[in-house]
Amino acid sequence: MKKKKNTLLNYYNINTETSAYMIEISLDDYAELFNGWDASPLRRRDLEPELLDYLEQSGSEIPLINDVELYLYLPEKLRDD
Repeated sequence: MKKKKNTLLNYYNINTETSAYMIEISLDDYAELFNGWDASPLRRRDLEPELLDYLEQSGSEIPLINDVELYLYLPEKLRDD
């Protein structure tokens, strides 16, 4: 198990305060989160398929026993806390 954890450290950072694996995603705009072909209102839109694939892959690589935190990075002028 120790070797698996060391391998994961090559792909994911760990939050030193919480010991959780960090899934980090850089965005140019909030719209990149959502499927551009989905005409539903924003609150009901599907996630972008590539983003969903990435999240599912990341979730399958990190053992369930570990905590995971999702970090979305956006240009400062677009951030909306």
